[in-house]
Amino acid sequence: MNRIALGLVAIVLFGTLAQEAEAGRRRCLPPRKCVPVVTPCVDTTAGCDVQYVEKTVMVPTYVDEVRRVMVTEYQQEERERECTVYKQVPEVKQVTRTYTVYVPETRSKEVTYTVCKMVTEAQERECTVQVPVWKEVPYEYTVQVPVSRIEERQCTVMVPHQETREGKRLVTKCVPVQEMRTVTRCGGHYEMRQVEVVCKPRCGMFKCRKSCCGCEPQTMTVCRNVWVPETVTEEVPVTVYKQHTEEVPYTYTVTVCKPETRTMKVQVCGYETQKRTGVKKVCEYKTETRKQVVHVTKMVPETQTKVVHYTECVPQTKTQVHNVTTYTCVPETIKQKYTVCVPKQVEKEVTVKVCKMVPKTIQVPVGHGGCAPVASCCGH
Repeated sequence: MNRIALGLVAIVLFGTLAQEAEAGRRRCLPPRKCVPVVTPCVDTTAGCDVQYVEKTVMVPTYVDEVRRVMVTEYQQEERERECTVYKQVPEVKQVTRTYTVYVPETRSKEVTYTVCKMVTEAQERECTVQVPVWKEVPYEYTVQVPVSRIEERQCTVMVPHQETREGKRLVTKCVPVQEMRTVTRCGGHYEMRQVEVVCKPRCGMFKCRKSCCGCEPQTMTVCRNVWVPETVTEEVPVTVYKQHTEEVPYTYTVTVCKPETRTMKVQVCGYETQKRTGVKKVCEYKTETRKQVVHVTKMVPETQTKVVHYTECVPQTKTQVHNVTTYTCVPETIKQKYTVCVPKQVEKEVTVKVCKMVPKTIQVPVGHGGCAPVASCCGH
């Protein structure tokens, strides 16, 4: 509610300020008047001297003024009012209800039903059968009978023979060859050289220090036999075995097969066609009418009786008392507080821009010697 009131006040205030600004702008428009316009000289040969004259004109100027404006403001007031409220009042009542219940009861009754029984009967029927009859029938057939005979045939046979042949083969042998090789060996000789050695201290100790017994170690020069190594390079004859390959003749035996034509006897089997007679059995069928006994099964209906027990639901009426809660609307008057916005006219000071006409002195050119100012009306 407060926001709505403040919005209305702002809209009214802005509308008032806009109207005042528009009125001031209209008051600040200068009146239509003729402004002298200087035209060039008509006579170009004559000189033109220009002079300036001071003139006072009114110039519009905006000035801030403080004005008092009536503004509508809204104030919140708390008021009281009476309103009617309806309350739900519960009321418990006892209600008697009659209802029906189905109680199952077991009963029995006699039922008649039909049953189909199987009955087998013997019946005599005539039937036609095919009776097989076997007969012996003579017939001729042809057979191939094997017949063997001995024949002489010529054949080529490979006969092995031993032959001696000569050949050459490569034989590799190791042959000793003497070569010269360069050999480096270590040698040397003994030389007599002078060497400085430490003598035995006086105190008799091998390692003697000056701090222990007061004696100092002494050295002496001794001649000793020293081995001086030398490296000697010389050529020495060496025997080396090298492989030597040569062709050596040798004799070997070879078995060679040579073809020979010979005559040999071969048993040859041939076939001879012969006709023979045999007997075979042939089956023929003869039609005969015979009688046979057939057992036929039939379904014969039969009526029977039995006692059937079944359950039936019997309705029974019962009464029940139960509590029922009902609600009644009861009006009640209560006092309620509420807030309202009350408008009030308040006078406020507002700063407004006002347009005023201020006099200003300017210089206007005035022509001489053939030049005259021409006045023209401004077209507003």
